[in-house]
Amino acid sequence: MQTDILNLIVDNIDGDVGAFSYDRYDLVPDTPYFLVKLITKKTNIAENNDGERVLRRKEMRKFQEATRMFMTKHENEMEAIYEATNNSALKLIPPYVSAFIEAVQAFEIPGEVELDGIDLLGVWPGFTAKKKTPSLLRQNFDDDLDARLDDHLKGMN
Repeated sequence: MQTDILNLIVDNIDGDVGAFSYDRYDLVPDTPYFLVKLITKKTNIAENNDGERVLRRKEMRKFQEATRMFMTKHENEMEAIYEATNNSALKLIPPYVSAFIEAVQAFEIPGEVELDGIDLLGVWPGFTAKKKTPSLLRQNFDDDLDARLDDHLKGMN
């Protein structure tokens, strides 16, 4: 039986799933991602339109559905991680990751597609300094960030 490792990247903002290749990712993404490593029979691997290795269409749709359901269900937890002050995000991330592992394990097809591992990629909150009264510089930055986020969200619709 021929088997292989398939690496898929999952966006923690919207649950989008894509192919991952160490050759293509030379920059650190600016948002948090999961790198999901699956052991699979080679017959479960296909190529997308860009020639990247992904799951066959049926399995990819199921995996995409599972990740989007997870992101929807755990949206408040991801927001809490981003809103955490000082180092409290470091306490919130492990249960979030554990819940994601469970979601991926529920997707597994024994003997066909099985979870081998999950890595954290991109920028995950670690420490955020929060003061009771933010400085003017911080207030300007927060306003700029809100405006960029609004523009990004408008572009997604």
